[in-house]
Amino acid sequence: MPVNRSFLALGLAVILSLSLMGLPEARKVAIATRSQTGLLVSGQWLFSKAIHYAQNEQKTRFLLTQNVELALDNMQLREADWENVRLRRALEFRPREGAPLVIPAEVIGRDPDLIHDTITINVLTGGSSISFNSLLAAG
Repeated sequence: MPVNRSFLALGLAVILSLSLMGLPEARKVAIATRSQTGLLVSGQWLFSKAIHYAQNEQKTRFLLTQNVELALDNMQLREADWENVRLRRALEFRPREGAPLVIPAEVIGRDPDLIHDTITINVLTGGSSISFNSLLAAG
């Protein structure tokens, strides 16, 4: 079967070349310039498509590696979150609910002791003030 195709292509090329040889000179020049332009444009289009395909392939590969890295990071963060929840349950910590409660307080005294940093604060709660000592951990 491929032999018939090659004979057919050869026959078409011979007929086309003989018919081009029989044309007037002006017609030959016009056909030659148009086919030269067509071949150059189609070759440029073909190679630009191949270049775009290669660039898109590189972008796809890069985005795929980034996606895998982010998925691994996400998996590690989820495992850390699950471990955090498990440890909180094991240590019987109270559950966190939103932001911690902030109570405004004013420091009204410091202990000059070099070993323990103790301060006295004045906490305002509901219009009344309460003074108590608090131990601060260094760190």
